[in-house]
Amino acid sequence: MKRLLMERKCRRTFSGLVRMGTAVLLFMCVNLSAAHAQSAKQVTLNMQDVPLEKVIEEIKKQTGQNFLYTAALFQGVQPVSVRATDENWETVLERVLTQRSFTYNIKNGIVVITKRPYRTPSQTPLMAVKGKVVDTKGQPIPGATLFSQETYRGTTADNAGNFVLFLPKDATMFQASFVGMLTQYVKIEPGKEEYRIVLKENIGEIDDVVVTGYQTINRADMVGSYSKVKADDIKIGAYSTIDKMLQGQIAGMTVLNTSNRVGSSTSIEIRGTSTFLGNSSPLWVVDGIIQPEPLNLEGNASLMSELRTIIGNQVSWLNPADIESITVLKDASATAIYGSRASNGVIVITTKKATTDRVSVNYNGSVSITNRPNYGMFNMMNSQERMQITDEAINSGTRYQFEPIKQWNTYEGIIKMMNEGEISEAEYIARRRELETGNTDWLRLLTRRAVSHNHNVSVSGGTTKNNYRVSLSYTKENGQEIGNDNERYSANVALTNTLHKNVRLSAYMNGSVSNTSTFTGVNPFNYAISTSRAIPAYESDGSLAFYNARGSYRLNDQRDHFGYNVINERDNSGANTERKDYSFSLDLEWKITPWLTYQLQGGMSISDLNAESYYLEKTNYIAKEFRGYDYNEFGPGTDEFQAAILPYGGQLYTNSVSQRSYNATNMLKFSKTFKTDHRLNAMLGFELRSTTEKAISNTVWGYTPDRGNKLAMPTPLDELVPIGDGLIPSDWGVFNDLYSNLNPSWGYNPNVTNFASYFATVAYSFKNRYVLNANIRNDMSNRFGQNVNKRFDPNYSFGLSWDAAQEPWIRNNAKWVDMLRLRATYGIQGNALTNRSNELILEYGTVDNLYQQFTNTIYQLPNYNLSWEKTTTWNFGLDMGLFRAVNVILEYYSRESNAIVTRDIPYLYGLSTMDVNGGIIKNRGVEATVEFFPINKKDLWLMVRLNASRNFNKAGDPVSTPTLYEFLNGSSSKILKAGYPVSGFWSFSYAGLSHEDGHPLFNLIDKETDVNIDPTEFLVYSGQSTPNFTGGLQIDFRYKSFLFSSNFSLLLGAKKRLPSPYEGFSSQGQMPYPEVNLSRDLLNRWKKPGDEAHTDIPGFITGSEYRYTLPNTNIMPWMQMWNYSDLRVVNGSFLRCQQLMLTWQMKDDWCKKLGLQRFQASFSVANPFVIASKRFDGFDPELPGQQVRARIFTFGLNIGF
Repeated sequence: MKRLLMERKCRRTFSGLVRMGTAVLLFMCVNLSAAHAQSAKQVTLNMQDVPLEKVIEEIKKQTGQNFLYTAALFQGVQPVSVRATDENWETVLERVLTQRSFTYNIKNGIVVITKRPYRTPSQTPLMAVKGKVVDTKGQPIPGATLFSQETYRGTTADNAGNFVLFLPKDATMFQASFVGMLTQYVKIEPGKEEYRIVLKENIGEIDDVVVTGYQTINRADMVGSYSKVKADDIKIGAYSTIDKMLQGQIAGMTVLNTSNRVGSSTSIEIRGTSTFLGNSSPLWVVDGIIQPEPLNLEGNASLMSELRTIIGNQVSWLNPADIESITVLKDASATAIYGSRASNGVIVITTKKATTDRVSVNYNGSVSITNRPNYGMFNMMNSQERMQITDEAINSGTRYQFEPIKQWNTYEGIIKMMNEGEISEAEYIARRRELETGNTDWLRLLTRRAVSHNHNVSVSGGTTKNNYRVSLSYTKENGQEIGNDNERYSANVALTNTLHKNVRLSAYMNGSVSNTSTFTGVNPFNYAISTSRAIPAYESDGSLAFYNARGSYRLNDQRDHFGYNVINERDNSGANTERKDYSFSLDLEWKITPWLTYQLQGGMSISDLNAESYYLEKTNYIAKEFRGYDYNEFGPGTDEFQAAILPYGGQLYTNSVSQRSYNATNMLKFSKTFKTDHRLNAMLGFELRSTTEKAISNTVWGYTPDRGNKLAMPTPLDELVPIGDGLIPSDWGVFNDLYSNLNPSWGYNPNVTNFASYFATVAYSFKNRYVLNANIRNDMSNRFGQNVNKRFDPNYSFGLSWDAAQEPWIRNNAKWVDMLRLRATYGIQGNALTNRSNELILEYGTVDNLYQQFTNTIYQLPNYNLSWEKTTTWNFGLDMGLFRAVNVILEYYSRESNAIVTRDIPYLYGLSTMDVNGGIIKNRGVEATVEFFPINKKDLWLMVRLNASRNFNKAGDPVSTPTLYEFLNGSSSKILKAGYPVSGFWSFSYAGLSHEDGHPLFNLIDKETDVNIDPTEFLVYSGQSTPNFTGGLQIDFRYKSFLFSSNFSLLLGAKKRLPSPYEGFSSQGQMPYPEVNLSRDLLNRWKKPGDEAHTDIPGFITGSEYRYTLPNTNIMPWMQMWNYSDLRVVNGSFLRCQQLMLTWQMKDDWCKKLGLQRFQASFSVANPFVIASKRFDGFDPELPGQQVRARIFTFGLNIGF
C-alpha cells in the first residue's frame, strides 16, 4: 500500500490540473455556444476548388441573401477555395470575389456582382502599407505572407515580423497568413500608418500541412497518427540538444534522461519497446534526410564505458535554435513509408529556412548557472556517525573481510596503529577527534556551481527568387562535476533559388564541431556520496592526503594496498571526445504540370569521432595494475622497480570512428482535384542509401603526455623479477595484449550498409470528408543476406478517415463543431537489425602457438529463416475541433512485434546460442492530447496544452531459460515470462526480521527443492522498470508584454530497486572498507530483540550462519536476498516541473527608438522541483543509480536588428 502513495499523489496532482482545465473548458464552451447562437448573417464554408457560382449559392442558402449577376459572367473563371467559420457573409464574399477580380455592391437589398475594372500599374499610384505580424503571445512570425487578391501583390514578413506591402492607393483589403494560423483579412483604413496583425493558431484544424520527410501532406488527407510541436514552444535554454527538451511534450513518447552529465543523450521510446537486440530508438529524419545509426565504439571495455555516454545520438550535432518544428510519426500509416527502419517510430525535424526578402539579423543568447548539491539533500552519514558504526560493529563482533590497514587517515587505521603500539592512546584520541570533526565536504571539492553560456547569430535575406539563411552558434556547457565540460561550434546554411517559375532548388548545409570531457575510472559525484567524510582530502600543509586503498599486484604478493586520493585520480585520468559532423543536401522540385511534380532529394553526411581515455602514471590504477608501488615510491635498483611491468608512464586508449552516409531519392508526386468533389494525391519513389563506417581502436602503454607525448618502454620480460610468489605474465607480459583475441589492444572494424528502396503512397479524398490512404515500401539491403527470395518483403499500410463535421447535418446544426474526424489504420512496420545477419560468420584469430597457424572461430551460426523484425499495428483515432478554440485528439493502438531473440542450442553446433525470430512483444495503449485557449484577448491570453498516454506491454513465450538473477535484475535482451512486461522483474517476498538475531525472513522459500523449479514460484512480481504512463502539461499566460510559460512532465508506473544501506558490506555481512560511507538508515537497524517491531533493516551478522538454500538448490546470502526483496522496491513515478520561464518583450515603438526590430529578455528555471517518493532520499527518481539532476537558472536575450 505504501508503494502506491507516490503514484496516487502524482495522479491526484495531474488529475486536479485536468479537472481545473475541464471546468474552464466547459465554462468557455457555454459562453462560446451562446455567442454563436446570437450570430446572424454568419456563414461557415469549407470548399476547395469549386466553381464561384457554387460558393455564392451556398452563401445564399445560409443567409437568404439575394444575388444578381449574368449567366455569362463566370464563364471560363478558374475554381476557387474558401474556408470560413462563423464569419460575416460580406467579408467572405469579398474575399472570394477578389480572388478572381470581381466586386460587388448592394442595391435595394440585392447583391449585384460585376467584373472589377482593370487598370495598368502605370495608371495606379502605389502606397506603402507597413506593419508587423505577431502571434497571440506577441512573438513575431517570420515568413508570414501578406497578399492582396485585388492586385496580386504580396510580400513576406522578416525575422522581426515586420513587412512593407506596396498597394494601389484605392486598395481596400489585404490578407495575412501563415501555416497553422488562421488567415487574417485586414481592411485598409485611410491615414493609418502602421498595422499590427495578430494571427491566431488554427486550433480547429490543428495544422494545415504535415511534414513527413518525403512529402508535405494536407492535414485533411493525413489519416496516420502523428504529433507536432514547434521548437520555440518547447525550448529550454538550459539544454543544448533537442532530445532533452521533448520529455512530456508528445503523447505516446517516453523520454528518459540517462545521466546528469553534459554531453549525454536521452533514451526515447515511442509506444513501447519492439526489439530486444536492435536499436530501440526512433528513426531521425532531418529535412527529409534519414540520419544514419549512432556511432559505434569498439575496443577496451574498461576504458570505454564513459566514452559511450558522451558521444551523443543522431541529432546531438543539431543546434536547437535552427529547428523550426518536430513531427513525431507513430503508427504504420505514418511510418510505413520509411520501411525497415520505422518500427520504433519516426521523428521528423524541419529546420528554419529563409523567410524574408530583406536582410535581417538576429541574436539569441543565454547564460545558465547550475546549482551545487550539498549533503543536506541526502541521507548519508557524517564523520561522527560513520565512526560510530565502526565502534558498534567492533563491539558486536562483526568481522572485517580484510584486516584494516594501519594508516593515519582512516579511523580503522589509527585503531590498529594504537593496538599495535605504533601510536599512544593520547595520539589516538587526538587524531580520532580530528577525524570525527573533519566532515570532509567531498561535494564541495568535486562539484561546482557551473556557469554555461550559449550564443546564436542568424542572418537572412534575399529576393522573391533567391533567399538565404545563415546561422552560427557557440555553446559552452560546464557540468556539475568539476572536469565534465562540453563545447560546440555549429553552423547552418539554407539557400533557396527559383531557377524557373516551375523549378526550385534548395540547398542545406550543416556543420558542427564538439568537444566533450568526462572521466575514466572516477565518478566524482558517486565518490562524494559513497566515501567516508572522516577521510581528509588534504594534509595540514595543503598537499593531497592519500589513504591506503586495498589492492594487489600480480608480481608482488606481499603488497596489499596502494595510495588513493580522488582529486589526484581525477586530475590524472580522463576521457575526451572530439566529434565533427557535416551534412549537405539538395532538394530540386520541378512542377511539370499544375498537378504533377518531380522531386529529387540528395544528401551526404560526414561524422568523424576521435575519442581517448587514459590513466596517467600517478593514478592508483597504474600503480596496482602495472607498477606495483605508488608513484615515485621506489626507483631503479630496488626490488620493487625490477618487479614493475611498467615503471614509467600510463595507459592510453584511442578510438577513431569515421562514418560516411549518402542518399538519393527520386519522387514523382501527383495532386489533382476532379469535378470539385474528388481529390487524388499520389507519390512514387525510389531511394538509394549507403553508410560506410570505419572504426580503429588502439591501446598503448608507457603514455607520458607531460614528456612530449612519448611512450616509455615496459620492462622486458626476461628482466622482470617477481617478489615473493608473484607470477610473471605468460608470453609477452604487457605486449601480450597487443595480440589478444579476447580484448586486443588494436582493432579495425569496417561496416557497410546499403539500401535500395521502392515506395509509393496514395490518398483519395471525396468531398473533403472521406479519405482513403495506402502506403507501401520494399527495402533491399546487404543486411538481409544473399537469399534473393527475401528481397521482396514489403512494409505496407492502409488507412481511412471520415470528417463528420463536414456533413451537412452537422455543419448546419452544430456550427460550433469545427472538426470531427474518425481515423483507422492498419499496417506492417519493420526494423532491420544492422548488427545481425542470417549468414555464417567467422571471426579471424591470430596465430595459434601450438599449431603455428592462423585460427578462425565461429562468431555466428547461419539461420536462413531469420528475417528482419516486423510489427503489426492497428490504430484508431478521433480528432475534434470545437469553437475554433479547442482541439482534442484521442488514439487507441495495438502493436505486435516479432523480435529477434537468442535461443539456447546444444554446444555441439560450435556455439551455445543462435539468433531466431519469435520474441513476441505486444503493446497496446491509449493517448489523449487536449489544447485550448480559455482566454484569447489582445492583452490577456492563456493557452493550456495537456497530453497523456498509457501503454500496456506484454511479452510472449520465452525462447530460452532465464536465470534466477535475470528474474531479479530484469533483462533487456530476452523474454523472462509470458504475459508480463518486457522490463518486468521479480523479488523475494520479505516476511520481517528474526526476533533472535535480526536476520531477514522470507515467504515462499520453504518449498521442496527442485533444480528445475520456475524461480517465479518462490519470487513475487515487483513491476516493470520503465514507465507505462506519460503525461505533459504546458501552460502559457501572457499579459501585455509579459509571457509566463511552464512545462511539466509526469511519468508513472516504473518500479526501482533501492540501493542497500549495507552497500559495501560483503555477502557474509563483513564490514566494508574504511573509506566507504554508509546510509543513515543503518543507524536504525535491528540491534536487540523487539527492534523488529519498528525497523525493517537487518542487524549486523555476527555468527557463522548467513545463507539460505533456495527451492532451486541455489545458496544465497540472506543479506543479498534482503537487497533483492520486495521491501527494497520503490515506486519510481514522478512529476517534474521541466521549466518555469518569464519573458518580457519590449514595445515596438521603444525598439524603433533603439534601432531594433525586436528585443526580448527572459529568465527561466529548469528542473525547479520534482515530486517523487521520499524513499529516494534526495536522489533523482529518473536517473539510474544515485544521481541528481541539477536545478539550472538561465537568463536569455533575443535581439533582432
